[in-house]
Amino acid sequence: MHLCSIKRNLSSDDTLNVQPQKSNSMKTKHIFLSIMAASSFTGFTHAQTGNCEQFTITAINPDTLIFGDFQVSIQFSGSASEFIGYPIITSVQNCNGDTVATGILSWFGQLGQTEQEYPVTVTGDISCGPLTVNFQYMDEQGTEVLCPLIFNPAPFGACDLLSLVSFNPDSLEPNVYQISVRYDGIENEFIGGPIINTLVNCNGEIVGTGVPFWFGQAGQTVQDYPVTVTGDISCGPLTAYFLYYDGVGGTVICPLTINQLPTGVNGQINKNQIVCFPNPAEDFVTLHVDAECIGSSYQIIDISGKMVQTGGVNSSQTELNFSEFRSGIYFLKLKNDAASIVKIVKL
Repeated sequence: MHLCSIKRNLSSDDTLNVQPQKSNSMKTKHIFLSIMAASSFTGFTHAQTGNCEQFTITAINPDTLIFGDFQVSIQFSGSASEFIGYPIITSVQNCNGDTVATGILSWFGQLGQTEQEYPVTVTGDISCGPLTVNFQYMDEQGTEVLCPLIFNPAPFGACDLLSLVSFNPDSLEPNVYQISVRYDGIENEFIGGPIINTLVNCNGEIVGTGVPFWFGQAGQTVQDYPVTVTGDISCGPLTAYFLYYDGVGGTVICPLTINQLPTGVNGQINKNQIVCFPNPAEDFVTLHVDAECIGSSYQIIDISGKMVQTGGVNSSQTELNFSEFRSGIYFLKLKNDAASIVKIVKL
């Protein structure tokens, strides 16, 4: 079983606090480019040399459209009136010092107090963390400054130590199932705050949710995680999204595949029909519900479990605005008797 992880919400402590280094191969001052940048940002000032500590990697996520590409989100905490010119991720090194990704110049500049995504193409093993992201920008003198930013742990790798052992009904609680997970880390280490966050069926619908149950799980152990089933689990394979916190407080989500369903599972709990179209969508989605669902409320939740929008259903068709959302997977939960849930892909 191939497993991968999705790393989210790193803290600012993950950024290596270093003094800026002048790139040995890039010491030439580009006066012409500096004049262009200054003239295009009238009223703004270049960031001064020495600001590597103002850059933080907030996330590294797979590109939703281009296989093999990732988007590296970088927060610039400079003042709102300053900017950096021609920012680019020149390269990414893994724990062995191998170059495993390269970037391209995709932005003219980045303003202070903003977060921006930078594309990189992965060419090597990114499972060996920590990763060093070499972020380059132009200072006020037209000199290129190189800032090594640390991302720890790597977006892939940790999930390879997790495996699903069994999926069985709870002997005491109806609609509750126990998902047994083995962690093959070394005996004296543990993962913090583990939980089966959501359970998704073959149609991409959320059909189960878990609650925090353990403080952590130690290496070389098997632990049961309770999940309350709210939808159709007869449509396999199921995917259990296992969430835990790494050593620096970042959230890691590991999809674990359940190929073998429990004996006797052949029905569906969620009977109310809701439809979202178009799906995938770019800016707007129409929510269509049965008459008995009118008057319900809805929630839109991102893949990390964060609620990003709420509203009411006042007719059989409701238009939802997704234009401000980032590309990715979202779940719409209709709060009615059956707690209907549907997956929506934002392009």
